Amino acid sequence: MHIEIDDFIEKNQQKLLLWAIENGEHVLITGPRGAGKTRLAEWAARKLERPIEVCHFGSAVDPESVLQGSTRLENGKTFFTRARFVEAVTVPNSVIVLDEINRAGDAKTQGMLMSAMDDQRRLYLEQEAPGRQVVDLAAGVVIIATANLGPAYCGTEALDPALLDRFMKIRIKYSDREPEVLRSLGLGDREIRRVMKIAVEIRSQHECGAFPDTISTRGLVRVASVLIGGIGTYNAFTSTLGFWDPESDATVRTLCELTR
Repeated sequence: MHIEIDDFIEKNQQKLLLWAIENGEHVLITGPRGAGKTRLAEWAARKLERPIEVCHFGSAVDPESVLQGSTRLENGKTFFTRARFVEAVTVPNSVIVLDEINRAGDAKTQGMLMSAMDDQRRLYLEQEAPGRQVVDLAAGVVIIATANLGPAYCGTEALDPALLDRFMKIRIKYSDREPEVLRSLGLGDREIRRVMKIAVEIRSQHECGAFPDTISTRGLVRVASVLIGGIGTYNAFTSTLGFWDPESDATVRTLCELTR
């Protein structure tokens, strides 16, 4: 089943993001993993027919290189290659998604964004090559950042209050329409109630750091599909959740037994 944006994001939040982009507001979208933050940003850019560039901090070995670029040594000479982010800010009306900005590193890296997001609208690079130190943002460029916040998300950095102040904030959560999505797949009401009870508890434990994984709306769709295929609840959840320790396995088993 293809999950539509209306299945997991409130209409008012959709409208707010579209308004922000059209009015040149930078936006920080926060919420739990798998709630649809990046997808919402991409949807808004397509809806407004804007150029889009997605930059991932979560997969970057050197977060600073995501914003600036990287150097390489070739035939005894040093060459600098601009980051896609730097190229994207020069494209008029582009929407730049900084995915998992809470993994952007220390204050130095975050500080690079501040001048880009205030009235200067300039990105200051540290490379010494002529013409590469200062990059002006093109007209209409908007930055949308996403962040997973809370004790469950290790390896993240606190966001500088001065940087946070430059963002309009949109907070999303798991959709209240999830039972409707599961019902549309053909899952019965009794099983829907059971699946949602387990999901709520897993999410609660993950939020406080007691369980290593959480389950998104997409994950619940997979669980429902497995259940409809005649597979048991325990296997439906373990085939979706990412954990490999016996304690977590025991937690899922217990939840499945308690909700029979």
